[in-house]
Amino acid sequence: MVVPGWGQLATGHRVKAVIIAAGAAGLGVRIALTSRDANNATREANQATTEGEYDHWVAVRDSHLNARDSAVTYLILLWCYNMIDAYVDGQFVGFEGLELRIADAGRVAPGSLPLASLAFHW
Repeated sequence: MVVPGWGQLATGHRVKAVIIAAGAAGLGVRIALTSRDANNATREANQATTEGEYDHWVAVRDSHLNARDSAVTYLILLWCYNMIDAYVDGQFVGFEGLELRIADAGRVAPGSLPLASLAFHW
C-alpha cells in the first residue's frame, strides 16, 4: 500500500495497477510543477516595481497554489481508493462467484413461495 497500484498488481489486476500508478505519478508531477510555478510567481512578485505588477504575480501565484491543492486532494482520494480497492481485491482472492437459485414456478406448490438458495463458490 506504500506504492500506488502495488496491491492491485499483487492480486492480479494489472490494468488497474497501471492506471492507479500512472494516475499517482501524473498527480505527483502536477504537484511538483505547480509548486515550482508558484515559487517562481512569488519570486516575481517580490521583485515587482509597481503595485499592479505585484498584484498580477500574486494572482498568478494563487492560481498555481489552487491547482496544486486540487492535485493534492485528488492524490489523497486516489490513494484512499487504491487502499480500499486493494483490500477488497485481497479479500476476494480465490472467490469464484455468487450464485442465486430460485425454484421453477411450475414446480412450486400452489399457495407457497418459490424456494431460493444462495451459494458462494471459493
